Amino acid sequence: MQNGDNIFSEKKPIGVNEIISYLSELESIVHIGKDSLREKLVRLSKSVDKKIPYRDGHSIRVSKFSREIAMRIKLTKNEIFNIEISALLHDFGKIAIEENILQKREELTEADWREIKLHPIRGYYLIQGFDFLKETLPGIRWHHERINGSGYPDKLKGDEIPLPARIIAVSDAFDAMTQKRPYNKKIRIKNAITILRNNIDVLFDRKIVTAFLKIPHKIIISILNEFF
Repeated sequence: MQNGDNIFSEKKPIGVNEIISYLSELESIVHIGKDSLREKLVRLSKSVDKKIPYRDGHSIRVSKFSREIAMRIKLTKNEIFNIEISALLHDFGKIAIEENILQKREELTEADWREIKLHPIRGYYLIQGFDFLKETLPGIRWHHERINGSGYPDKLKGDEIPLPARIIAVSDAFDAMTQKRPYNKKIRIKNAITILRNNIDVLFDRKIVTAFLKIPHKIIISILNEFF
């Protein structure tokens, strides 16, 4: 991975081509084991997060929250690992969105929203060509679907939404609510939890929210405060 590691240079911007090149090299050494694979994908995620969307480790926090949820609904180690990786990659499709849209402070236009809502599909197609990441695809494509069918990109509802996507949806929403964003002030943890509760069986899966609520407060604080 010596050549591939060059994409992490502060002087070299990372884009779709660099991501594909790095993942191609990583696929050739996938035998390195899950811990090493996770470590290299975390490093890639950190680099991508510096560009999209808010440069603050969002994808890594979503991955950690998703792992905590998956453990509490007693998924297998392999399922937990795939959900972790899917969460790390879930926003990679935003790499193609203009920064002025992602950082926009005023209300987004319909055209802005159309562009943003393409990111799950773009991420899906970006990762689709890598066989060693095939188990991550459902979480990437459908993490913005909602239980009542109001989400995107495919308007899935209820159990039509794959379990990894339902898990990432809760983790993603919670982290977004508790972080400062160009378009929104962050809210307190207890208020974000109230919003999750109020949207059980509407936006979010009951089982997944229930599992999230079992995460000890000190772990939530630790994940939110960890510097990436």
